[in-house]
Amino acid sequence: MINMNKKKLVSRIGLCVGALALVLIVGYSGSAFSDSNNKYLDKEYSVKESIQRSFDLDNQGLKPIYLRDLFDDSIATESDEVRSKLISCYKMLRQENEIAQGDFKPIFYLDGKEKVFIGVLHPNDSITLTEFDISKDKPEKIDKKVKEAAK
Repeated sequence: MINMNKKKLVSRIGLCVGALALVLIVGYSGSAFSDSNNKYLDKEYSVKESIQRSFDLDNQGLKPIYLRDLFDDSIATESDEVRSKLISCYKMLRQENEIAQGDFKPIFYLDGKEKVFIGVLHPNDSITLTEFDISKDKPEKIDKKVKEAAK
């Protein structure tokens, strides 16, 4: 009788330890693979830096905006009007196939409320920088430059 109770106790302890281990593994793997405090990926930062070096945008007082900033209301810092115009520019580039499958997410460089530059890193390590006038109701494409990505 005592032997049977020992077996039940050992098996219950084993189950509890197993369940606890599973909970800990799932919890740690979730935090290991996602850093919730970091809203941008390291790759986004390196692409931003490469675009800035390639087109000498560092000293022009432009505000970098990531694609996520346009669509996620919880982190957006620009007005709905500005975000809407930037999204229109993005859609224009998509429709003209200037942003294609395989390209890295575009990075926007806002110059006040008048202009935006959109930088796109392509798989062949070239970067396209397209300038838009956003001062009017409908954005207008002004210029487009292509360079090799600066390392």
